[in-house]
Amino acid sequence: YLMRSGWSPLIYFHRGIAQRYVEPLRGKQVLVAKGSFNPLTLAHTALLASAVAAAQTQNTLSQQEAKPKAVFELALHNADKGTVAEQSLRHRLQMLATQNYPVLLTLTPTLLSTKVLFQHALARQVDFVCGSDLYERVLLPKYYIHTGGRDKALAELFDHQTQLWVASRSIETYPSLAPPLSESSAHPYTDHVHHLPALLPISASAVRQAIITKDASWTQWVLPEVAHYIKQQGLFDEDHEPTDHSHS
Repeated sequence: YLMRSGWSPLIYFHRGIAQRYVEPLRGKQVLVAKGSFNPLTLAHTALLASAVAAAQTQNTLSQQEAKPKAVFELALHNADKGTVAEQSLRHRLQMLATQNYPVLLTLTPTLLSTKVLFQHALARQVDFVCGSDLYERVLLPKYYIHTGGRDKALAELFDHQTQLWVASRSIETYPSLAPPLSESSAHPYTDHVHHLPALLPISASAVRQAIITKDASWTQWVLPEVAHYIKQQGLFDEDHEPTDHSHS
């Protein structure tokens, strides 16, 4: 309600406590993990921690700054699926509140629109952490038909030395959206893209599927607090009352 009513273009949460003004981002190199987190998994937090460690070795990091400000970003709008339902959003924020990284709730569905938003919040640099599926979407021309084309959008996205930290993902868990780019067709910003090994190759969709099939191993793939919340709310379990799990 606060976002949709124009109270703020983004809301900063830490451990579930919200604040309107985002002073923690001012002047910082911000490392944004963008996703749907439905549910939050240990792979999400491990990837962000791995990207923070890797970013510290890059020349783009200021000598005066020990490490980037790492945050999770959950957007109210999805470029493919529309607006996240309120009940689903509430569940995701509750699960994200179980971990220590700050969470930013925004209205920006794309990496570029998120970057512009964070720049308006006076972040010094905006870098991103994402899965292979989101990275592939960044390269698909169909998302730029009404915004001047892919080349223009990529130039703006990678301006100011923006870096992308991308988690490798097995094709068995998530088929590619498009054929791999050949060297000749690769975009000119490949040196801004860093592929990280998937230390925990468990996707949120795999967790949901395990719950549906009564595979109890899913509890090992999430924080204990998240597992407790999922069980308490009956999320993703077809034996419970239907819960809105759209926009996964």
